[in-house]
Formats: sequence, structure tokens, C-alpha cells
Amino acid sequence: MKRLVTIVLFIVIILAALLIGGYQYLMHSTKKHSPLQQTTHVTSGTEITIKYSSPSVRDRVIFGEVVPFGEVWRTGANEPTTVTFTAPVGMAGATLEAGTYSLWTVPGPDRWTVILNARDYDWGMGWSGESPRKPEYDVVNAEVPVIALDSLQEQLLITVSEDPPALDILWEYTKVSLPMQP
Repeated sequence: MKRLVTIVLFIVIILAALLIGGYQYLMHSTKKHSPLQQTTHVTSGTEITIKYSSPSVRDRVIFGEVVPFGEVWRTGANEPTTVTFTAPVGMAGATLEAGTYSLWTVPGPDRWTVILNARDYDWGMGWSGESPRKPEYDVVNAEVPVIALDSLQEQLLITVSEDPPALDILWEYTKVSLPMQP
């Protein structure tokens, strides 16, 4: 009996090690194709830090195919994008307190919905392909127009423009801009 318990315990330890190692391998292999980016901007004395994984176009049609229209997108790859403000910021009629928010979008051909959520999530998509975002924690939910870019933006870029202040998302031939009042 003692030998059986030892064998079962050994198998459980091996399986746990394989699961942990497999998870780490998956995270590493996805991040090499979508490198982690972090950018910090100071606008009107407010420091804004954006952390996201930046996938590339790589000869694909992104919006409408890789990223479907009308579905919640984690706005990047791997973990959800986060935006951190060091002071309160106004966006879409709401005042966001200083803190970290996850960024989500619902792309469309002519308009996008840009969402800031008060929670941070471990990974951008569940095993089922569904977003783990809980809408009850949305603090900004704004519709913005699509701006067509003249040239290809190969890698996803999320940045802050200065005049007027806005959170900008650029990828493929698409730009969206969410105005803000720091």
C-alpha cells in the first residue's frame, strides 16, 4: 500500500511539473511573436504607462479576419493591455481615478468601441476563445471613428498623442483615437 501511494504521488508530481513547464513554454513561444512593449508618456503632469504585447501583420488581413469585427478583442496579444494613470483622467465623460485599467476594444469597419475596465486579468482569452473581461467593471465604453492610415503599421502600436491628448491604437491600415483630459 505504501508503495502504491509513493507511485501515485510520483505521478502527480511529474504531471504537475509537465503542466507548469508546458504553460511556461506556451507563454514564451507566444511572446516571441508578439513582444512585450511598455511606453510611458507625461501629459499635463500625468504619467501614462501602457503595457501590451505587440503582434505584427505578417502578410495577414488583420481587421475583419484575424481580429473579427463585432467581437471583444484584448487589444494586443497574450495578457490584456494595461493603461496606468498617476492622476485622475477624463475620458468619454467619465473621470478615471489614478490606477491601472485593462484595455479592450470591439473593432468595426467604420467605428470601434474602446473599453477601459477597472480589473486586470491574467490572460487575454480563455481556453474557449472567450474574453475573460467582466463588463460590470467597465469604467469607459466609448465609440470612436476609424481613421484610415496611408501606410502599413506593421506592428501594433498603442501610444498617447499630445495635441489634443488621446489614447491612440494603430495597426495595419487602421487608427482609432480616444480623446482624454489629463
